[in-house]
Amino acid sequence: MWVNISSFIIRYRITLLLGVLAVTIFMGYHAKDVKLSYEIARVVPDDDPDFRAYEEFKKSFGEDGTIMVLGVQNPHFFEINFFNSWKHLVDDLSKVKGVKQAVSIFDAQLLEKDQENQRFVTADIFDNNIHSQAALDEKVALYKSMPFYENSFFNFKTNTSFIAINIDEETLGSKKRMILLDEVFKISDDYLQPYNIKAKYSGLPYIRTSVAEAVKGEMKFFSVLSLVICAVILMLFFRSFISVIFPIAVIFIIVIWALGTVALFGFRINAVTSLIPPLIIIIGVPNFIYLVNKYHNEYKKHGNKMRAIHRMIQKIGIVTLMTNATTAIGFLVLAFTNSPVLKEFGLVAGINILATFIVSIIVIPVFFSYLPEPSSKHTNYLERTWMTKVLILIDRIVQRHRRVVFAVTLLMIGTSIWGITKLKAVGFVLDDIPKEQKVYKDLRFFEDNFGGVLPFEVVVNSGKPNGLNDLKLLEKISEFQDTLANVKNLSKSYSIADLVKFSKQAYFNNNPDRYDIPSSRERNFMLKYLENSSNTDKLLNNLVDSNQQIARISSNIADVGSVKTTNLLNRLKNVATKVFGDDADIQFTGISLLFVKNNEYLIKSLVNSLILAFIVISILMGLLFKKIRMIIVSLVPNFIPLLATAGIMGFMGIALKPSTVLVFSIAFGISIDDALHFLAKYRQELIQHNWNISKTISMALFETGRSMIYTSVVLFAGFSIFTLSDFGGTSSLGFLTSITLLIAMITNLVLLPSLILSFFRSRKVLVE
Repeated sequence: MWVNISSFIIRYRITLLLGVLAVTIFMGYHAKDVKLSYEIARVVPDDDPDFRAYEEFKKSFGEDGTIMVLGVQNPHFFEINFFNSWKHLVDDLSKVKGVKQAVSIFDAQLLEKDQENQRFVTADIFDNNIHSQAALDEKVALYKSMPFYENSFFNFKTNTSFIAINIDEETLGSKKRMILLDEVFKISDDYLQPYNIKAKYSGLPYIRTSVAEAVKGEMKFFSVLSLVICAVILMLFFRSFISVIFPIAVIFIIVIWALGTVALFGFRINAVTSLIPPLIIIIGVPNFIYLVNKYHNEYKKHGNKMRAIHRMIQKIGIVTLMTNATTAIGFLVLAFTNSPVLKEFGLVAGINILATFIVSIIVIPVFFSYLPEPSSKHTNYLERTWMTKVLILIDRIVQRHRRVVFAVTLLMIGTSIWGITKLKAVGFVLDDIPKEQKVYKDLRFFEDNFGGVLPFEVVVNSGKPNGLNDLKLLEKISEFQDTLANVKNLSKSYSIADLVKFSKQAYFNNNPDRYDIPSSRERNFMLKYLENSSNTDKLLNNLVDSNQQIARISSNIADVGSVKTTNLLNRLKNVATKVFGDDADIQFTGISLLFVKNNEYLIKSLVNSLILAFIVISILMGLLFKKIRMIIVSLVPNFIPLLATAGIMGFMGIALKPSTVLVFSIAFGISIDDALHFLAKYRQELIQHNWNISKTISMALFETGRSMIYTSVVLFAGFSIFTLSDFGGTSSLGFLTSITLLIAMITNLVLLPSLILSFFRSRKVLVE
């Protein structure tokens, strides 16, 4: 079959090149429409109960991730000049296009009793009639007497205040968000610079945008850097300008195809999918190395260029297809997980790795067919002394010291299992951001002063319309909020119970001692005031649904990590059961809690994808080697590096998360390539050497070992560049994948032939 394929490629080379060019133009046209994702990478599937509950919450109360906060720390905050500047700042922020509302201390309302009309009326505590320091001091004293506002807009212990900027969803989902943020930054700087105060910013819109822009920058940086690294290594290996231009051309084509695929599927670039272009660059280079190495070996044997090209396609084509397939499987299995972000990554990467084979097997032979015959300087690398010495050493170890090889392997396995016991799955919203960056420092500022900025919601369903008029239920809500108030990592919570208590305080002439849930008798007195009050909706502020059936206890949580958040959530669920009863309909939700569930699905996705990868790759290996023993022997040297990587993660305290979980499927799919090349050559040489396994092993090592080492060096260097990332997860991905592939190179060069020599001593090791 491959004889016909090689003839077809050479015969229709112009047509095939034009076809590749046409597809590239098509993909390039769509690639220009690729957009950034401003969402936190979501692993939780759509059918998850907590995700569905969150969607229901949004239907009742709207999106909970649209608030950006701007904060300052100023001991002179309540001095008249600065206070007026703060007022103008809030007013100007409210006018920014895309801002729905800027909520601040100026939205603090005074609720008063209008006895004449028997109703409650509201008025701004900090109104426009404050013209002196004395008047402001009086208003501050009034504000401090309102328990409803305690630790809300201003923290008197640390002299900090914030503005909550509510951004409309259309702006958040488009490039206009950057324009909005730039305007917010400029306005705040204009007002705060005269006081030598720098604003702090946080909230999901700001965090998402900061991460998205960093992702965009890193994708460009690593794509260019990976191209440079691969080009330099290829030049050092082959000492030929041609040997650099061709693979770069092929890779450039596939990168365009990859970005076009992202656009065609309607996906967006996020922290995970941004890795695809540099990954394609790194993974695509080994194709060229194996093909060119075979081409030069064949040409050196007989000096016929076209024959060498045909032999390159015929001998390496099937193996390259298999290696690309196994690598693609390492990614494609992620498409069968329940994780949206892993599905997108696996699908796009897997498809385009297979496309890399198609482009390589067409473009590289066609290019060489038009080039002059290779000169001696192009093939000198085949006889480099240092490489020959390395391969001789490996062959000696395999032939004479297999017991040492097996002993070291068992020691590695034992140590790795010990490290795995220390492995944890824990993630933070800003886990990947360096602690010295402003976005990280500012988040900690708000957590230290206000408890947190990540949405944390508790939904209480009374079970019937107007069920929230039940005073006993309101008392339970208030009791539960008392528990929340004692949780260190939560901000002040708000609910309809607070508004009811605020109304009672107003009814009793704003006596702070009366700030509690009214009795039945007191409610009867207040009822007419409440019915006649139509101007208190601003205070209600989406705390209940339209049917007065569902109440929202709204708070914010600090970014304390998935483990601590899960423990806190379990504790609060137990408290809720005690307070509301076993049959109560209580739901904890919010986007911050969905992030916590990411790690649960990570473990499931990891196990399922690896099992699936093992099964599919085993089937593919069975197409070449129909002996079960041979399939097992080929998989073992590539499973051990995964164990070693998991052990290293455990010892180094590197947690499982969306970025690091990719190491296992990526590394397994790539590392098996070396085994395929070695075993394919082993099978070809076995008959020629009269079934002499020892001699065949030596020949296979000297023929494929050079390419295995070259490709491993390229992959090691390529993945190592990710350690330069500002994202901790990406940096860990680069480090761990590099280490895994390095270990895999050693196990495939040393352990794999050792296993064959030890367990296959019969001539029946090969089944045609």
